[in-house]
Formats: sequence, C-alpha cells, structure tokens
Amino acid sequence: VATLAAGGVVLPAAENVAQVPFEATLTQVADLNAWQPRAMIDEAGVVMVEVPAGCFYMGSIAGTDEQPIHEQCFDAPFWIDKLEVYNNQYVTVLGEAPPSSLTRPFNPVDSITWFQARDYCKARSARLPTEREWEYAARGANSRSYPYGSAYDESVTVGGLPDDMGALVVTNREGEALRSDNQSWVGAVDMSGNVWEWTNTRYDDLDFTFGTLDYQNQYPYPYVADDGRESDETREQFDARFDASGLISLRVLRGGAYNSVSANLRGSVRFGAGANVAEPFNGFRCVRDSL
Repeated sequence: VATLAAGGVVLPAAENVAQVPFEATLTQVADLNAWQPRAMIDEAGVVMVEVPAGCFYMGSIAGTDEQPIHEQCFDAPFWIDKLEVYNNQYVTVLGEAPPSSLTRPFNPVDSITWFQARDYCKARSARLPTEREWEYAARGANSRSYPYGSAYDESVTVGGLPDDMGALVVTNREGEALRSDNQSWVGAVDMSGNVWEWTNTRYDDLDFTFGTLDYQNQYPYPYVADDGRESDETREQFDARFDASGLISLRVLRGGAYNSVSANLRGSVRFGAGANVAEPFNGFRCVRDSL
C-alpha cells in the first residue's frame, strides 16, 4: 500500500492522495536530498544559506490548522539566515539596542514585534520569510517532522525549559553555530526551538471587540500566496483597524521556543500572534530572493 510520510505520520494513500498531488519526480527529490549547504555573507555581514528550487509537502495531520497536507513548489532559489537574528547583528544594522529581554551579544533578538522584525529585515535589503518558505527551508523534500530528522532529539534542541529561563546564545565569538546538529537540510540552525520566529504571513484576523477570541477563518490551508495573507501593513494601519473594528491582524510564528513542548517544535506547527505582540520567546530570521 502506498504511503506518504509527512509530519512524522504515515497516511493511507486511499484517504489522502487527492489532497497531495505531489508532482516532483524521484530524481528531483533525490537531488534535493543530496543538497549540500551553500553559504554566503550579505552586505551586513550576516551569513545566509541557499534554499534551492523544488517541491515539498506543506502541513501535517497532527494539528487542525496544519491540514490539509498539500504540495508547494518553488521555481527559484532564495536565501535564508543561517542563524536566528542575534543582538549584535541588530545593533550593527540599525545602530540601536534591540528590544531583547536578554541583551547578551550573541543571544537571539527576542521581545520583538512583527513590525520591528519586518523593519530590521528591510534595513538589510531582505524581508521576513513567508511561512511556506520557512517550512520548506526547515523540512525539505522529505517533509521531515523536525529540521534534523523524523524524531525529536532533546540533546540538540533548545526546548522544554522553564518559562523564565530565556533563549540560549546562537553562536560563539568566532561566528560558529553552537548547535550545528540542529540544522535543516540547507544548513539553517535552530529552526526548531530557542525562539519562535516571525514570518510575513497572516495567520488570521481576530475580533477582540468583546474581549473574546473570535477568529475569522480568513487564511486557512491550503496555502495560497495571493489571497491576501502576505499583505503588508503599517503599525498605524494596524492600530486604526483595531480602533475602528476591533480586528487584530495575527501573523504566523514558526519553530517553537525554549519553553515549548516537543510537539510544538515540529516544522509544520503554526502559531498566530498579534503583530504588535512582543514576548521574550519571539524572535526571527530574514530571507532574500538573491544576493
């Protein structure tokens, strides 16, 4: 019986083939599986790794908002930060202190809003990744459950720590990643754990008029790039919209954090938070279409 391994779950083909018309040939998949990480340094001195063109299965059946599993393909490569943006990089690019709760030089930037993360990436001639770019860079053609494989490995992942612990440093003074065993197929490190990472993508709109969690179901799966979920907005537009209608724009965070349980550290897990939210477990990394 044909099966599809995605999100660490084996799916009977009879029930799911219609949802996942994956068109990549075995040769194409083999080529991606054999990909050797390629790194470049951008104008700001940040190491980025290349994500080649290709296809993968996005989503899983493990979470309601991760369904249905569906094909996503990239016709062109792009570049993603090898590491979560850390405090020294923030200072170098913007010339100001980051909003981080832990301000050690090599700690990831945390306590940052979506607006601040977006603006930092823009200052680097980069942008926040879409959630499909983020997931592809994390999971690859095999749609691994975790960036490093199909099973959770607590020895290489910063997760399951106390809420007041805080994220751990991402690099040493020589710029070497401290958890190279927690890297994805393209060489991006810490895409599972340490800090949640903002993406550009809208998760949903939340009506908070009466102080209740009234989701509007605006951007469900399958992922569609041109349905408004990748639209931009200013902080002024965000505030004006909330004042006028009580609607809050939620943006997708990916990857889990230092205080997340293992199930929330999977590569397909999605979390939505208000674009104005700044928590000590939220960080980010940037992408570019070319260097």
